[in-house]
Order: sequence, then C-alpha cells, then structure tokens
Amino acid sequence: MRGAFVRIKGQKTKMAWHIVVMDDGWTEFKRVVKRLGYAPYDFVRKYGMIEKWREFSNKPLWACVDGPMLFEDVQEMRDWVVSCLMKIYSPTTRHWIWGCGSPIKRLEKWIGKLVYVFGGEPAFNIQLKPIFDGSDEWSFSMQALGSSKLLAKSRRSNVEVRELKGSYVVHNYRENTNDIIRIYFIRKGVQLLETVQYVERLGIYEAPIFRRFLLDSIEALEDEGRKELADYFKTLLGYSMMVS
Repeated sequence: MRGAFVRIKGQKTKMAWHIVVMDDGWTEFKRVVKRLGYAPYDFVRKYGMIEKWREFSNKPLWACVDGPMLFEDVQEMRDWVVSCLMKIYSPTTRHWIWGCGSPIKRLEKWIGKLVYVFGGEPAFNIQLKPIFDGSDEWSFSMQALGSSKLLAKSRRSNVEVRELKGSYVVHNYRENTNDIIRIYFIRKGVQLLETVQYVERLGIYEAPIFRRFLLDSIEALEDEGRKELADYFKTLLGYSMMVS
C-alpha cells in the first residue's frame, strides 16, 4: 500500500488536507497530483481510501510541507507523520506523549483496517478480526463498498455479496431507499476455524443475524453460479452452527 498527505478538491472538502492510501492507480495518482498540486476527489475515491487529517489530530501537519507528500510505502508515511508531530510537540512538554502518540495510534489503526480493502498483511502489527462489522464505522465502510465488485444479490431478501481484494462484503439495505443497514467484511486468507470461532464470539444475538446473512448470501451466490464461494459460505455456516 502506498500513501500520501495531500489536499483533495471536490465533494465539499474545500481543499482540506487528507491522508490517502491506495494500491492500484498509484502511478496515475502521482502524475495527477504533481501536475495539479492537489488530488481530485473523484479520482482518489476510484482507487483509494481517504481520511481527513483532522480526524487524527487538530495539529497543522501541513505546516511541515510546501506541497503534496507522496510515499511508496505506508510505513514511510507513518514515520514522516511522527517526525512532523515531534517538531510540533517538543519532547520536553508534558503533553508530548498524548499529543504525538494518540494521533499515531489512530493513524496506524486506520491504515491497519485497510487490509479488508486492499488485502495483504496488517501494517504496524495491528490485530484484525476475521469478520469486521462495519456498521458502526460508516465512513470507512461506505468508501470500501464503493470500491467493491458486486458478485450476487439475493432475490428474496435485500442482501448483496461483494468482493474487495482483502475481503468478501455481505450487506443488506432498505428496499425503498437503498440505505445500508448492516455490513460485514469477511477477511480473505484467514483459517476457517479462526473465522468460525469468531462467529461464536459474536454472542447470542449477533451470531444468528450473521448466519442469516450467510444463508441469504449462499442462495444468491448459487443463483449466480458462484459455487466455490457459496461452498465456502456453506462450510462456514455449517461449522458455526455445529459448535453453537
């Protein structure tokens, strides 16, 4: 994953500074940013994930730069952010640990979650769940959903199955408005047993809801002829019911 600290224009951002992470489209992104001095919102959202810097800290990180910052690796970007915050917060001040450490932890956690979108292994040793309920992190989930590929849609319920590089996405929506109600990211590359055990930890209320999503997803996938993924969901469903 590559990263950038850049102003974004469009969608009422008012040229605000953002953290950007992407994989595909990086070469074109660099060309556009170097030419314009900022990144067009629609272009960034086509390939990447974004978050306003102010969501990590209210300190003026842009005071450390005279233009967009582009990094070939998110670790490099993280280290640069640390160095800038250390300049803003003197290590001799009593607020240094809170002022510098807290934004870095938030940044690391956000980048770590991007494995659900881009795949690979989590950066910064962030521990990820086999199944991520994105219902409470709407901005992240809606961005990720916008980058996903539709695989199947249930004919008898409002459940869709989508795919990202790093996960399968199962969600439902209100029929009249298409508003998303609940969304799950099932991470790829995780051992089946680990995923099953996590389903059980969802609890007596949440686990049955997730199983219902799996059941509707299996039907939709079979209707679309996606047998391999349907079989994986069947196995996940079967094992989770056996150990419940």
